[in-house]
Amino acid sequence: MAQNTTVRWVVRNGRWTFGVSDVDELVKATKAYTMAGIADRVTCPTLVLDAENDQFFKG
Repeated sequence: MAQNTTVRWVVRNGRWTFGVSDVDELVKATKAYTMAGIADRVTCPTLVLDAENDQFFKG
């Protein structure tokens, strides 16, 4: 985080968004957000893309 401004922004923004004070709390807070048990219920046509050089969410 000290060397990467992108990671620093993601962590700071995540902490602010979830109202938590540290990275451990942030990780715990985001675990509830998953597509498990939901993705198979999507019935409308859905386009899912994966940008080749996505700086935040590779793969």
